[in-house]
Amino acid sequence: MTERGKLDRDRGKDKREREEFDFSTTGGPVQIADYLIRIAGGLREGTLILSAAGRAVHLEPAGIVRFEIAAENKPDKGTATLGFELSWRHVNAARGAEEERLIIDSGPRNPLVTAHPSRNDA
Repeated sequence: MTERGKLDRDRGKDKREREEFDFSTTGGPVQIADYLIRIAGGLREGTLILSAAGRAVHLEPAGIVRFEIAAENKPDKGTATLGFELSWRHVNAARGAEEERLIIDSGPRNPLVTAHPSRNDA
């Protein structure tokens, strides 16, 4: 084997293969909340293992984690959606965290939705 071929082969050992995992289910609010609680626990512990039907992905969130959330309520159609995404870099990049904070409240059902002003509005 040529020296060049050996370097290419060794370089490939350091690269992790891309892993993808998709899952969808329906269930009651308590069942879905249990999934979210486990995700939160994995974030705190620094490791998440997602598996279903013989497929799995192992994630290690660390450093700065980006959190995106979107919500939509369509009372006229009788539907609502809440989606979120978490992302992070494997290499700890020298970037600052965003300062804007999200307030999430839960409580009794209320047909009137009140928005919390952002800290930047004050």
